Amino acid sequence: MLTNLILRVLSLTSVVYTITIVLNRRAIGIDGEKRAILFLKKQGFRILKANYRSRVGEIDIIATRNDLIAFIEVKTRQSNDYGYPEEAVNKKKMRRIIKAAKYYLVTHDLYDKKDVRFDVLSLIRKKTSFEIEYFENAFREER
Repeated sequence: MLTNLILRVLSLTSVVYTITIVLNRRAIGIDGEKRAILFLKKQGFRILKANYRSRVGEIDIIATRNDLIAFIEVKTRQSNDYGYPEEAVNKKKMRRIIKAAKYYLVTHDLYDKKDVRFDVLSLIRKKTSFEIEYFENAFREER
C-alpha cells in the first residue's frame, strides 16, 4: 500500500513537472514574440497581425514596410544547446507558413499587390535580454 502511494506521488510529481516545462516554454515563446514585435517596429515595420491563425495554418507575425509584406516565423530558445532556434524551421513548417500566407493574401485582397517575403526571427534568451538574429528571405516558395 505504501509503495502504491509513493508511486502515485511520483507520478503526480512527474505530471506537474511536465506541465511546468510546457508552461515555461510557452511563456518564453510569448516573451520572445513580444520582443520580436518591438524589434520589428524599430526596423520600421508596421505589424498587421500577430499570432495569425486560419484553417490552413498559422503565422507568428505579419508585418509591412513600404510595398513589402513579411510573414515572419519567430523561434525562441533559452540556449543553443540543442541547436539554433532558426534550425527548427524545417521544410514542413515552411510549406505550412507559405500556405497560410497565401490564404491571408487572398482573404485580405492583397494577392499580387505587394512584394512578399518569408523571414525568420531567432531569439536566444540571455539572463535579462535576448540575442536576436533576423533572417530576411529565409525561405521562399519552391516552384
